[in-house]
Amino acid sequence: NPATPFEKARSFLGDVDLLLVMTVHPGFSGQAFRADVVPKIREARLYVDKEGLATEIQVDGGIKVDTAAIAAEAGADILVSGSGIFPDRIRENLMAIRQAAEKGRARSKRV
Repeated sequence: NPATPFEKARSFLGDVDLLLVMTVHPGFSGQAFRADVVPKIREARLYVDKEGLATEIQVDGGIKVDTAAIAAEAGADILVSGSGIFPDRIRENLMAIRQAAEKGRARSKRV
């Protein structure tokens, strides 16, 4: 849930492989990416890196070409996109999102 603070996840991050950060309210495809959640992605990335955890950060909601770079630069390892890829031009949409994410990740200076 976008409103859930990162603090609620800290205590169990060492016990999980994946942290899902929602940038929309779940259940309704096609919602716009909520930029106000980007600081939470950054906070999660900083914490995971500082603690040396293997936890991957997955971001779901509103991921399209213009938001993939933002989420990746903030620290996302995995991006989930539905309406940004489907229903048509699937291959082109997927490649464009992937390229945008790679550029964002490069800007974050994470390899």
